[in-house]
This record gives sequence, structure tokens and C-alpha cells, in this order.
Amino acid sequence: MMEGLPFAFALLLPSWAVATSWRGAGYRSRPRCGVATRPCGKNTVRGAAALSVALRASILNKEDGGVALQKKKELGDEAQVPHDVEQQKLATQKIAASLRGRILDMYVQFLSEDGSAVDYKALRNSLEFRDYQVVAQQLRDVQPQLLNRTERIAFFLNVYNALIIHGLAILDSPPSNLLQRLLFYAKNAYVIGGIEYSLNDIEHGVLRGNKPGPVPFSGKPFKSGDPRLWTSITESPDARIHFALNCGAKSCPPVRCFNADNLDYALEGAAQSFVTDEENVRLDQDRQGFVYLSSIFKWYRVDFCPENDTSDRALLSTIISYIDAESRDPDAKRLRAQLVELVESGQNVRCKFLPYNWSLNSA
Repeated sequence: MMEGLPFAFALLLPSWAVATSWRGAGYRSRPRCGVATRPCGKNTVRGAAALSVALRASILNKEDGGVALQKKKELGDEAQVPHDVEQQKLATQKIAASLRGRILDMYVQFLSEDGSAVDYKALRNSLEFRDYQVVAQQLRDVQPQLLNRTERIAFFLNVYNALIIHGLAILDSPPSNLLQRLLFYAKNAYVIGGIEYSLNDIEHGVLRGNKPGPVPFSGKPFKSGDPRLWTSITESPDARIHFALNCGAKSCPPVRCFNADNLDYALEGAAQSFVTDEENVRLDQDRQGFVYLSSIFKWYRVDFCPENDTSDRALLSTIISYIDAESRDPDAKRLRAQLVELVESGQNVRCKFLPYNWSLNSA
């Protein structure tokens, strides 16, 4: 999830900062200074590059010392994945369920009731966070391509949101500018099934069906021959995932944990909750035909609109579809009625996009 870049600035960024390519397990990028392309010594790493290196050293599924090893023994070795495909699938489902349980443990203790804020400071040194990191080690042994479509979506939604929290919890200073955010999403990664998946890889490569990100000049994350294509939701990607992904900013949708058993119902609820919040969708009371929308709808318009119609009217029609016509919420019913009247009236429709609040969603 990322705002657009000015044209001139985008040209200055090296390819590793604005797009992702296949990286095998064990890959480590050399630190770079700012946006320069030459490697630099460890004593000269500064700013965004230092943030990226620190994240990779801490997150890429490394053990957290003796405490983590002891916890791994206590939790059992679920990482022994057998060779039989059906048993591999069962083992993957077991690890996914275990990971979800540890994520829920963290959320219960350190997430606000509405999911909008995280107590990163308290989380950082907590037992729940250590337990989560132990189970996260087992991601390297899962086989996500063996999961069905619904299971994969739920799995990667949970991994994305947890990886965001993991990355932000271990940083002394969160990303504070555009370049640092670009690096955070490109370099913050887990090894899953022996292959590295960054936040960009999960969002754009897997959940969006291997589409370019919103940053100018981004290409498809997974190239031909990339084994991660087997995990990509290329058949009818679900645009509602944008209401389920939390990138650590205050304007993001709330943090949630998803279960494959009720995923469609949960995504329906997440979509309606997001679009009926006046912080994300509201009509201009003074100018007829104007609607103000979250910038998420600007960045991912192509996901929300029919393939051959990306007009403002088509975008609003999709938003209407996310509001239950039988909703008992009076505000939701009123908004839906107003949008339907606007779309069907034939008058000019103009969508304006609200500024995105990138401040950290800390409690």
C-alpha cells in the first residue's frame, strides 16, 4: 500500500526500491546509501538504507536466541513437513492455524478494541510477541500453493498484517518519509516455503493476482518462472482485500485476523465497515455530484472497476455493491440510497480523493 511518486523522484530510485523481483531463500541485499547504486560499508549506512538492513537482519525468520529455542521446544516441532503431498497440505494447514492463534494472542493484548491502533512499545518485549516469532520460524516449511484459494487468501492476509506489526515493533524509529516507506514494504519479508516474500510480494504478487503496484514504473512482482506464481490469486482477485490489509498507518483499515471458514463473510463486513465510514466515503453537501473517497480507491481503481470501465461512475457502483441493501444501519442505508440516486441520475459524477494519514497507528 503506497502513495504515488513524483515522476522526477521515481526516476532517481533504483529498481530494488520501487519494484520487487524473485529472490530465493537466503538472499541478502548489500546495504546501499540513500538512493545511490553503489554498495557502501557498514559504518556508512544511514537513514532508509539502515532501516532496511536492520529489518532484514531481524525479521527474515531468524531465531531469537535461547528463549526462542526453548519456546520452540515447548510448542512442539510442527515444522517437520513430510514428503507426501496430502500430508504436506495438512502440515501447512496446521502451521497456518498455529500462526493464526499466536497472532490472535498478540491482538488480544496489544490491539485496540476497534483494531485501529497497536501498542508497539508494550508488544516489543512481550511473551506473546516472542511466542509469535517462534511459530513464524515455521513459515519456511509451509507449502502455501497446496492451500485452496480461500485458505491462501486468509493465510496471506494474516501474514501481511502480522509482518507489518513485526517490522514496526522491532524498529526504534518507524518509517517517517516516502523513501523509508518504500523500503519498508519492499524489504520487510518472511521466508515462506523456502522463498522470500516481501510485503509488496504478498500484496501485489499474491493477493492482487501479480499486478504492478501503484508506484510509477512498477512491474509485476513475479516474473515468468518464479515459483511464487503458484501461490498468486490470479483467477478473479478479490478487491475487498484492500479493506483487510493494514499497512501501519492511521488511514488504513483496522487490523483483523481472518479464518478461511468465514472469509467471505468477514470480507463483506470489512468492506461495508470501510465504505460506510465518512472518513473514507462521503458526499459533498455543497457541490452536487462530488464524492470524497479514500486514496485507496485512487491507487487501486483498476482493482475496483470493471476491466473496460474505470470511470468515476463505475467506481461508485462498486462501492454501492459493498453496502448491504438490507442493512439495518441507518447511516449505511442513507449513504447507499444517496449513492444509488447519484449514479442513476445521469448527472456528472466527480470523485475526489482524501489525503492519506501516514502517521503510525500506535496506541
